[in-house]
Amino acid sequence: MTRADIAVVAYTIAVNRGATTVDTIHVVLAVVQMYDNLIRDRISLAQVLDYVPPAHKTKTNPTFSEAAQFALDQLTDDDTTIAWLQQTYQRLVAGESIDITAPPAPPAPPAPPIPATPVRRSVTEIFADLDALIGLTTVKQAVREIVARQQAMSLLAARGTPAVFSKHLVFTGAPGTGKTTVARYVGELYAAINVLPTTSFIEVSRADLIGQFIGQTAPKVQEVVNQARGGVLFIDEAYALMPHHESDYGHEALSTLVQLMENYRDDLVVIMAGYRDEMRALINVNPGLRSRMTTYIDFPDYVPAELGQIFTNIIAHYGITLTPEALEYLTTQLGQVFTTGEYGNARYVRSLWEHAFTSMALREFVDGSYPADALRQLTCADIAYALTKLAAMPAPLRTLTSS
Repeated sequence: MTRADIAVVAYTIAVNRGATTVDTIHVVLAVVQMYDNLIRDRISLAQVLDYVPPAHKTKTNPTFSEAAQFALDQLTDDDTTIAWLQQTYQRLVAGESIDITAPPAPPAPPAPPIPATPVRRSVTEIFADLDALIGLTTVKQAVREIVARQQAMSLLAARGTPAVFSKHLVFTGAPGTGKTTVARYVGELYAAINVLPTTSFIEVSRADLIGQFIGQTAPKVQEVVNQARGGVLFIDEAYALMPHHESDYGHEALSTLVQLMENYRDDLVVIMAGYRDEMRALINVNPGLRSRMTTYIDFPDYVPAELGQIFTNIIAHYGITLTPEALEYLTTQLGQVFTTGEYGNARYVRSLWEHAFTSMALREFVDGSYPADALRQLTCADIAYALTKLAAMPAPLRTLTSS
């Protein structure tokens, strides 16, 4: 039996008894019922009921108490669950409280000093690289607007009339549209105009921020923020932090993050990224987050011509070309894939390149070696092989392969 099964039974018991919260005693009753055949000679339901408050007739919609959640966290397997039941029942008989919670987390150590890393490049150099990215015209313009606004704020502050605009950003769009790449450039630009002291860039996901048990989430968020201080904390697929119920640790992660964003407002920028609708829903969950994440940059999907240019840029890096027929075939096929919606933008193109290269490598591998002029040109057959491989993959993998 799993913790989820026990939680469901404990919740049902609490509802039927008119309780406003699911407490540890309801978890005890659930375990006794579910493990009756294993523990009936030691603990019976009737014995436990002697210590349960009277039931009420009104049905309720209870929430799990912190103590009940902590109890459930301990029930990792059958042996552990039975041992926990015996110990908890002994406390009941002795008149001791069974509503135990995790000990409070030790205070976070003082934040480490921010490393004094020099700014390596000028604003002009960084914008040159940003402009070299294929497509993303509206994104490039939005980044210029943000940089101009931050520089204007510095000028107003020097005049004695400071204005405050949030530095934190929300990037919305499908996977493979350049969000991580642009976030790195934003971090560099912020450092170049002295909005941030360093070019540090830390990328994290839900697993890096949310713990499995009570008391683990806030310290994890603090640790990640300590690492990111002085630069950018980039949270990819941030919508995964969306709490789905009251006891979801996503609430704690978001609340802790908002507090730390305030504490370190002068040396931390948070950029959250993910699908458009999901990101807007996440930001609206926490009022503090909503007031700080006010600037959205939408990353459009690449059009077929841009996807083709990305592909030719990749192969040019390795000194490889396409035959004229292969280039025409690639352009046509990317257009067809685009119209079906089953493509993964730049990630799809990188996966296409990997499979096409594999086809060329296999085709030119003769007698266990390669001629000196091998691996120079992709053909229609190589592109067709790659498209067939990608078409055979499940749809989610077609969009998420190759980061």
